[in-house]
Amino acid sequence: MEDDLSDFFDEDDFAIQVTRVRQAAADVTFVAILGLTEEDALMGRATAADRVLHWPTGPDVREGDTIVVAVLGPLAVHNGSYKVQEPRRINDGAECACYLQKVSA
Repeated sequence: MEDDLSDFFDEDDFAIQVTRVRQAAADVTFVAILGLTEEDALMGRATAADRVLHWPTGPDVREGDTIVVAVLGPLAVHNGSYKVQEPRRINDGAECACYLQKVSA
């Protein structure tokens, strides 16, 4: 299995630089892909979009951390600060994902 995920997390394609902010710790900037998923809401009568962040395993991201997105171009619509929810390893541990709750623009 290929350990290098740089082809998938390429800033020339869909990946962006984000910054993890945590009290009493140095900020960490890393490459990630920000996406949306749709979840059923209101007992299946509506759908709600959830923001999801994917990144190669490495940066330490924990529940309650803040992720700051500040990019140019079309993805600038996602600029702002987000609270990390449910961080977890996926893809046999090669990458991580979490839900994001927007806290400020």
